[in-house]
Amino acid sequence: MSVVKGFDTNINGEYIEGYLSDKEHFNGVLFLLKEPNTNGEIQNEFYFRKCLYKEENNSTIDSYVKYLRQILSNLSVNRNLENCAYANMIPYCGMHKESEKYKKLSNKERVERFESLLNDKTDIVFVCRNEFDAIIKEKNIEWKENCGIKYSNKPNSKRMLQYSDKITVYEIYHPSYIHSFNITCIK
Repeated sequence: MSVVKGFDTNINGEYIEGYLSDKEHFNGVLFLLKEPNTNGEIQNEFYFRKCLYKEENNSTIDSYVKYLRQILSNLSVNRNLENCAYANMIPYCGMHKESEKYKKLSNKERVERFESLLNDKTDIVFVCRNEFDAIIKEKNIEWKENCGIKYSNKPNSKRMLQYSDKITVYEIYHPSYIHSFNITCIK
């Protein structure tokens, strides 16, 4: 399977993911999730950005925005969501549940996609479990337990790892799983 390198665009060259403001104002935080819920249709616009800036109304995306803001606030990283970057492992289409295409991604492909989105400003990356596990296995990096994000309805906290001297990676639940969790952060 061919992995999309960098932020993906539609056939008109318009980004369908990437910086929520612009590259100049990027604050170093990247949210890398799984795939957009497009019911298998090709994504033609940066829908998350449109919802963030209230150009579109979508209660599901509104709950994602609230969740991602809560993570930033509770980690005390003092970064606003509008200056983060947002991407998906499979950026151009997806399903309500994990698609077969997503499930078939190898660890190597997951890490290639992850690395293609990093730049010299990136210092915090939030990923889901499969990507976190892929980084550990492909890069042989040790991780820490009880150092990341704690969810009120789950017995264990999520993990974190130091990817490089500069980049910290946190494992998070995908926003579609978090219906009524309270989040605390453990340092």
